[in-house]
Amino acid sequence: MERSSNRTNLDRNLHKFNAIDLTDQEHHESLQAVMRGIKRKRSIKQPLFAYTLSAAAVVGLLLFTYNNYPALFYPNAEKPIETAPVEDEKEYLLQDPSKENIESFLIEQEVEIAEWSPNEEQVVFVKPMKGKENQAGPLLSWHVGENKPSEIPNQQGNTGTYFIWSPDSSKLIIRSGTSIVSSGTIIDAVRLETIGELSFVGDAVWSPDSKYISYGLMDQDVTPIVATEISGVQLSVYNLATGKTVALLPADEEVYYTPTTWEGDVLYFNEISFTTGNMMGKAIEVGVYLQEEKAVDESAAPVDFYNVFGSYDIGPVNYLSEEMDFYPLSSSNYVVGVGILADAAPMYQLYEINGARDKVTIIRKVTGGGEEVSAAVEQILQQQNWQEELAAYMLEELKPIKEPFFSYDPNITETDVDIQGGKIRLYPVTIGKDTYYFKKGQGLWAKHLASDRIIENYTEPQFVYRGYVY
Repeated sequence: MERSSNRTNLDRNLHKFNAIDLTDQEHHESLQAVMRGIKRKRSIKQPLFAYTLSAAAVVGLLLFTYNNYPALFYPNAEKPIETAPVEDEKEYLLQDPSKENIESFLIEQEVEIAEWSPNEEQVVFVKPMKGKENQAGPLLSWHVGENKPSEIPNQQGNTGTYFIWSPDSSKLIIRSGTSIVSSGTIIDAVRLETIGELSFVGDAVWSPDSKYISYGLMDQDVTPIVATEISGVQLSVYNLATGKTVALLPADEEVYYTPTTWEGDVLYFNEISFTTGNMMGKAIEVGVYLQEEKAVDESAAPVDFYNVFGSYDIGPVNYLSEEMDFYPLSSSNYVVGVGILADAAPMYQLYEINGARDKVTIIRKVTGGGEEVSAAVEQILQQQNWQEELAAYMLEELKPIKEPFFSYDPNITETDVDIQGGKIRLYPVTIGKDTYYFKKGQGLWAKHLASDRIIENYTEPQFVYRGYVY
């Protein structure tokens, strides 16, 4: 009865072993059961010692079969290569690459360093490296509407990487480094090509038109008065078109500069003390520093050569700063000037150019002017041809004066004038005890005021200039 039962179990296990739809585990279990059945059949009426030896052999056979199962039953299969388990990485691919879906995907992939362009059409990010928490991967750029991102060539992210987009979304700075000293790679966001390199202290700031970058540039020749990891820092502007850097404020041993924001023609920055770390917010008008040196006809008349009637804004001395715009009148030697003084008082001046165009004189002037004059001027300014009407009014109603503004002497040469620690080459015009300085092709740049009235009010001469810090 026992032998019959064993036979039945053996047949059943053989049937299971030969089944083609079993899993690998079930195959192993069936094989083990078959071998046990065979062993049991052969061991009937054998000594216990022989049974023990046979059992050991069967165990060895089972271990050999288990370890070599693919080779025994699938002789054409390649032997697997043992590797450490690697976490599967999801492919960066979307069928519906909207901004929302891209954002959700990046969150799912645990992307921590990413920045969208101002127009929200493109995102740049550092691709995480699976299993390498302290090592960031390549930099990728993903446009809305594209199924997958593109790699930014030759760029690798790290824990200090972040991105600074240009306002027009056409360019970006890839910043890396410490919290103080940084390196920046400037990238064309469309072609994903490197178009410039910078090293700077603090942050870098784009101009509103995306043509310039302001940054703090270290000057190795200036040593701070206290030991620090940086040298003196000059406030600078980088021109992307020319690749040249313009110095706004030279490096100083007591303070250093880092830009913060750029609005219109005004750059805001921090002046930071090397000694105390105290920070003072300041601003500077940068437009005059960024004007390209225009090709000027050396044979042109001096008034044209120096662009005497170029708009200006000078300061910063209170009550001495002024702004002026000029309007030449056609078919005449008159020019109307409309400006404003530091105390917000309007100023109107009428200039006359001599026939040789090497001398300019102010022949009429009104500042404020009382209610009657102000009302008359205000009414004139509402007219379409207000420049001509204002000139006619001033010639008829205001007292004549002759106040020099510009004159050219070929025996006088240009000179280097120290403005905010930098040298600017200017042409001096002496007017009484004052000196007006004109820059080639750009007009009035500075005034050195030393008249008796100035000395009486300020006890010493005063200097006002374009591009001043305030």
